[in-house]
Amino acid sequence: MKKKRILFLMDTMDGGGAEKVLLQILQNIDYAKFDVDLCLIYHKGVYLDDIPSQVSTSFLSKIKPGIFFRLIRFAQFLHIEKLLEIYINSRLRSDYDVEIAFLEGQSTKLIAMRRSKALKFSWVHSDLHACHWTKDEYRNLESEREAFRAMDHIVFVCRQNQLAFNQLFRGMDTSTQRVLYNPINRNAIVNLSKAFPVEKKVFTICSLGRFIQEKGFDRLIRVCGRLRDDGFSFQLWLIGKALDEKDWKELVASLHLESVVDLIGFVNNPYPYLNAADLYVSSSRAEGFSLVIAEALCLGKPVVSTTTAGAKDLLNDGEYGLL
Repeated sequence: MKKKRILFLMDTMDGGGAEKVLLQILQNIDYAKFDVDLCLIYHKGVYLDDIPSQVSTSFLSKIKPGIFFRLIRFAQFLHIEKLLEIYINSRLRSDYDVEIAFLEGQSTKLIAMRRSKALKFSWVHSDLHACHWTKDEYRNLESEREAFRAMDHIVFVCRQNQLAFNQLFRGMDTSTQRVLYNPINRNAIVNLSKAFPVEKKVFTICSLGRFIQEKGFDRLIRVCGRLRDDGFSFQLWLIGKALDEKDWKELVASLHLESVVDLIGFVNNPYPYLNAADLYVSSSRAEGFSLVIAEALCLGKPVVSTTTAGAKDLLNDGEYGLL
């Protein structure tokens, strides 16, 4: 039987939740049935070395991400996106059976430009109504709507994301939409949580994610200042990639929280820290399906979360954790 040929298009393989989910999918595909190509828009990411050897990996651009993004915006401004379409099609083969934009934004925009006969999918990981982070990558809302309309299927990682999407993009055909929760390998998480010992001295709060505005680590740190001032004894572990680590250290120092807040940075296996903690906190301003909330639940950790789309789904409106 002829193998199906699948293309995944992704921005990077950096340390975010969507990248982690994609890696999980790639590690569990039946390669006896599928030939898989992974094309990254940018040649960067902490998970690059973890991509299975069966996957053929390529890169659209080795230009710095900021420069490539500006070129896309320049093409939009001059209405010469046809040139971008020609470039994309020249870089990718034309005989895929399925083409998957595994992230909203640039990946979806570029797959929509493809003139192939493949079935086209777009994965939506974010609550775009609460945090429309993709809007600068399109001329206007209508051009973004048209990119999604070019898809045969739109996949949402939680129900609330789908509701938010249809609030923002009114009039979309919902028959092409479906909710597919992110895969969680509970046994692997439990086993990885025992990989090395982690000691704690006081009640410990843990939070994981990239140090970006949407994750709300800035307000979590400020809340820690209030808790400390109220006389509580505790430690906060913040685990994730921070491009502007100096700024975060300055925020912690400005609140005199050096002995309370531990900026651990990116850890390839964060589960021993999560397992050792007493509480997991998600402080996100907007969130799709929160992998880390699911992972904390796998390890039996109590969860406190801001009321975001994914958290409402995962915690069943507060039944399984505090919103």
